[in-house]
Amino acid sequence: MELFADAVADLADLDDTALEPSLRFDWDTDTALDLNQIGPGECGGAARELVISHQEAARGALHIAQKSADPFDIASHLRQAVKSAASAALAGAGVEHNGSGSLVNFIHERVELPGLDRAAVDHALSWAQGEKRAAPTVEAVAAFVAAAEHARAKAPTAAQALDLAGVVCPFNYVKAKLALETMAPGERITIILDDGSPIKNVPASLANDGHRIIERRPHGARHIILVEK
Repeated sequence: MELFADAVADLADLDDTALEPSLRFDWDTDTALDLNQIGPGECGGAARELVISHQEAARGALHIAQKSADPFDIASHLRQAVKSAASAALAGAGVEHNGSGSLVNFIHERVELPGLDRAAVDHALSWAQGEKRAAPTVEAVAAFVAAAEHARAKAPTAAQALDLAGVVCPFNYVKAKLALETMAPGERITIILDDGSPIKNVPASLANDGHRIIERRPHGARHIILVEK
């Protein structure tokens, strides 16, 4: 530890005059760097990474199943592929599935899987969650994984207000983004957010998407923001 302390000792007392001016600002901003402020787009980036991680898990499990000769190993990895693909589709719709409740209902209510009919979706999801059905073929699961990668979130009902109290990042951002996608340019929506990370990150991510944050104000233990598309 002393070795590192000695190595950076000459950096311990830097002041503003010792820094190149451009080093005091966040990338692409003209405001001073603040380590307590997460940068613009943080929720948007987290949402993307979450979807990608589920997609990669689905592809990886499917790949193992395709290469294995052990029936039990194949079945185990096919189940994981279906569950991970479904989680990717739901994350893209702003839904966190924690393993409780029916994946079938979650999928049908919130996302569309292009190229698959409802019976194929029901079969794969119900089997993956333990129902005693005949196992889908490797080809059928591969089709499910591919469809989930191109899933479309069902358009939410347009509303004047969106209550995201209790919804964590990045799902709060995704829900707000989807709601704004149903609105015409110039329309406004009121969004309720929790204190802490939600109020710090969601407005910054929406602004980074090109929307205007017209107003923000405390609302009890939470916050209200007015966003214009």
